[in-house]
Amino acid sequence: MIWVSLLVFFVFLIAVILAYAKFSPWPTFIVKGMESGFSLGEIQTLQKTAKHLKLSDPSALFWSEKVLDTCIRDLIKNPPLTPEGEEVPEFQEFLGKILDFHKRADFSLSRQKAGLSTSRSIGIGQPLKITVPGQGLHEVVVLENTKRCLHVTRPSTKSMEIPIDLSNQKIQVYFWRKEDAGYYFDSRTLATTSQKDSGFVCIAHSDVLTRTQKRNSIRVGLQQQARIFPILEIGPPSEEWADNGGLACKIVDISESGAGIQVGGRGKIGMQIRLQTHLGPLPVVISGTVKSVNYNEKSHSTILHLQALPPSREMRNRILLYTFGIVGNKKVTKPANPEETPEVDNRNIAPNAVE
Repeated sequence: MIWVSLLVFFVFLIAVILAYAKFSPWPTFIVKGMESGFSLGEIQTLQKTAKHLKLSDPSALFWSEKVLDTCIRDLIKNPPLTPEGEEVPEFQEFLGKILDFHKRADFSLSRQKAGLSTSRSIGIGQPLKITVPGQGLHEVVVLENTKRCLHVTRPSTKSMEIPIDLSNQKIQVYFWRKEDAGYYFDSRTLATTSQKDSGFVCIAHSDVLTRTQKRNSIRVGLQQQARIFPILEIGPPSEEWADNGGLACKIVDISESGAGIQVGGRGKIGMQIRLQTHLGPLPVVISGTVKSVNYNEKSHSTILHLQALPPSREMRNRILLYTFGIVGNKKVTKPANPEETPEVDNRNIAPNAVE
């Protein structure tokens, strides 16, 4: 009799569990959370947030960018607190884990899917850099993409006494595609009916493009004031805000791995600097090394491409919150092209900031 009662009880329990799983969204929520790399404790915190927001489909948190952003905003507004009312020490790591998940989803959904496999897909207006044996590196722009070749602007030299010979030359072509990566391919120039008199050069197509760079961070363009400080001391980078000193500059793009900074005068590769600014209400300080520069002779200014040292988890979270448009950045702009030197108002930049 006891065995029959136990059997009936277990059958009833299984029926209740199955019914709960069928009509409750939480079993699916837990499974999706574990598949996304979160621990049971973290899933429990996300579950509380989903309940607080009264989400009709809580598992949408793991596939809808809009729902995920809403949950992150709620977590920032209502972080887990200690009995003393302070933010729990683990919160920044937990928030960072959610933001990293957000970044993985963003890459997989859009930005890293599109790539080029042929020069026939290069768009009009695309800047190219070509190297000609014995004649150096030259910058050109795509005027037209035909079935036969790419028509690009004819490069010019500062000294008209040394004309560039582009008749049937083997060349190497480099370019950066916005929101994608850098590309490289070998080609040659083709003869045209009036090669010397035409205002363009023909570059033969290639169906073998090498993707030379691939983004591992999300970067957004912006135009705002900042300050830079030379790094003189040896040791871990400081993330303390400096109220005085430094040189005025403008940020043209930023990510957790670096920034594009416009300064007055000429910049130098290899400089070690600390950058500080506000992204929305959040103060941000990152340090690193200038890996490349683009000098604009017209405005006598330079774009410094700063490669940042890994920031702290909290500082990285602040940058990601801005680049995702969750805090401060209501409308995310398109990433700035590192190959371009934008025309930026130079009046508030320290003159001759660098030599």
